[in-house]
Amino acid sequence: MLCVAVIHAEEQTVEEPLQVHVAATDYMRVGLKVIAIGNDEEFTPFLSVFKNDLAFSGQCDVSVSAVDQVPNRAIFTQLAKDGYPLTLILEKKNGDMINWRLYDTALGQMVQGQTHPRKNNTLRGWAHDLADVVWPALTGQEGFFSTKIAYSKSVRLPHKKSNCRYICVADYDGSNEQFLVTTPTINIGSRWNKDAKNPLLFFSEYTNKNVRMVSVDMKGRRRIASNFDGINMLPTFSGDGKRAVYCASRADGNCHLYQYEQKALKLLLGGNGNYVSPSMAADGSHMYFCSDHETGRPAIYRYDFDTKKMTRVTDHGSAMAPNYSSSTHKVAYSKFVNGIVQLFCYDEKTGNHTQLTTDPTNKDEASWSPCGNYLLFTVDQGGKGRLAQLNLLTKDLRYLTAKTDDCTYPIWSGRYEQFPVVLRT
Repeated sequence: MLCVAVIHAEEQTVEEPLQVHVAATDYMRVGLKVIAIGNDEEFTPFLSVFKNDLAFSGQCDVSVSAVDQVPNRAIFTQLAKDGYPLTLILEKKNGDMINWRLYDTALGQMVQGQTHPRKNNTLRGWAHDLADVVWPALTGQEGFFSTKIAYSKSVRLPHKKSNCRYICVADYDGSNEQFLVTTPTINIGSRWNKDAKNPLLFFSEYTNKNVRMVSVDMKGRRRIASNFDGINMLPTFSGDGKRAVYCASRADGNCHLYQYEQKALKLLLGGNGNYVSPSMAADGSHMYFCSDHETGRPAIYRYDFDTKKMTRVTDHGSAMAPNYSSSTHKVAYSKFVNGIVQLFCYDEKTGNHTQLTTDPTNKDEASWSPCGNYLLFTVDQGGKGRLAQLNLLTKDLRYLTAKTDDCTYPIWSGRYEQFPVVLRT
């Protein structure tokens, strides 16, 4: 029987952590003045979402002012004195169009600007999308505000003796949580697809006969993806969607990795021991996974599809749940250190391993943001899973879910062409 990195930790009393800026000298907040021109009812909630996006990283101190008309150039002199080296002017031309212009305040010169259409998004999705467009001009970094996170959440139903687990979807920062899968069963192990035009979420559902893998769209329409005996779970996809790998036990006592390519399914890696938690590079050239086949203890391995070469990348202790970032070429994983599961990062370019966390709580199932600057993961608190995000630039840690909730298997989506909206009711 497969055990997929389930951690049983002793109950601990953990105080709410402070937001500590370890690297404040390297990442000082930059003052950004946003001047909004327009007064229709939608603009105020739009600006609220947009401001929160730009302030989320901790790299910008954002101030928003609403005005009725385009200010004259003399305003830049005062803004420079007030400590705003950057000024962003947003002008709402009509219900579906915003002009944005970014200025170097001291020089009063425009740095960049363009017209941004709504693209049939919701108001919140439009604001996230604009933040994604503006963010590279501000920081030189890829935007991630139009992404989603998904996770499994424990829910108590009156007529059930034990808790169910629903699949939830939320915005990148944990806001606007919505239930996507609400069957009265156990649903875990969410994974997003790579089709930019058609968001799909894959998850595993406990049945009386097996743990089957199911796909669901944002309207809640479900299809069985793999229904072999035993366990079917944790798929990973190449960026073009032509190659997929997932875990299946086929009821033989161990879990193996199966590859789906060119409409054919075949065993990729198997034999003695378990092979679990695959995470593939966007170009489909290689992947990382966890296996105990060599030593009986889980370790992280790399597999190259062209050469079919398998290489172990961790030693000295149990390591689990790898997640690969194609943006940074790094692998996040969990590893036991003095009886506590901590987060680590492996840089495949340098071969270096770095410990990211040190506090006395177990952490598991890390997932990268598309830009590679954040990690989403589960923290064990008193036997319950709580979702957290670590900002790798500022070292800030923030919790996304309440202490009273029990949430596991978080996964961060890539960017889709249109902001994914859950329409299920």
